[in-house]
Amino acid sequence: MAGKVFAALSLSLVGTLIAASSASAAGGDNVLLINVSHVRMAKTLPGLCGVDGTIDTVLKGKAFRRGETISLQVPCGAHTHVMPLLPAIENRDAQLIDPRVLLKSKFAGAHVDDAGNLLWTPGGSYGDWGVIWGFRVMDGTMLPAKPARFS
Repeated sequence: MAGKVFAALSLSLVGTLIAASSASAAGGDNVLLINVSHVRMAKTLPGLCGVDGTIDTVLKGKAFRRGETISLQVPCGAHTHVMPLLPAIENRDAQLIDPRVLLKSKFAGAHVDDAGNLLWTPGGSYGDWGVIWGFRVMDGTMLPAKPARFS
């Protein structure tokens, strides 16, 4: 029973995070490559983790410039909860990013509006960088492997 209640609460919170992170009242369409300098963990997971960095490259848009600092609110969550994280593929809405991956990231791509809110729609394909939507960690991160549990 407690597991079902937790799962329902988790789904509700994830829905709220997705709605909040997908909202774009500012307009504009920008795709950025970012050098990540700091990650602030959410107080509870799933939640919104803060990601601070410096813009390395502007792939699309006119609202941002190379060298400008940026702070983003990125939906994050852990694989340890009842509902596992969905794979980050472009035909889904906002995705939770594993906080361990965020903490180790140094380079990322972001699709944002003119106010710096993440846009969870494909922002186009950019050569070797591929499709960028929402927030995408671009550098490889090694995480410890855990054996899968089957019930």
